[in-house]
Amino acid sequence: MLHDLAADRSEEIFPRPVIERLGDLLDAPNAGYCEWKPGEPDYYIRTLLEPDWFADAFAQWLHQDAINCHRFRNSAVPIAVSDVLSKRAADRVELYQHTLRPFGFTDTGKLFLPPAFPSARSRHGAGDARFFFFDRDRWGLSSRERVLLVVHQAVRPGRHRHTGFFGQRPTHRLVFQRIHRP
Repeated sequence: MLHDLAADRSEEIFPRPVIERLGDLLDAPNAGYCEWKPGEPDYYIRTLLEPDWFADAFAQWLHQDAINCHRFRNSAVPIAVSDVLSKRAADRVELYQHTLRPFGFTDTGKLFLPPAFPSARSRHGAGDARFFFFDRDRWGLSSRERVLLVVHQAVRPGRHRHTGFFGQRPTHRLVFQRIHRP
């Protein structure tokens, strides 16, 4: 995954192969990246194909999201539904009934990235909230998965799909070696 990040030269901040590998690392059959700004269409990429009915169900029940952008966009740590709701309470939330359960998912998590700063090349306030999301068939995040997410966040701290890089990329090899010691 880190090799793909280092080698990527596309305009996408996180191209599909990187998102797929993040999903593999977290055992999340559906993983993605989203940028949200009030009143504008979301930008997102995800690994799972959406059925035709998904967008309407998501829009109808989004206000019930327990780990929403308004509350957690400044969070520096990964957050999952299992961190804020009991399993029983989450089972009663219609958003999750309609957008997770049909795919066999039990929990969903997000890792919010620092807000993007507008530049001459971006629209004002682009990406008010930016985050990775990952849907899983297992309840809860392990401490290892939380560490992987925090390290992944550090790999591209300033990159934004509208503005490119700010500053230097960290050394990918060093980050990779710290996580994957034999």
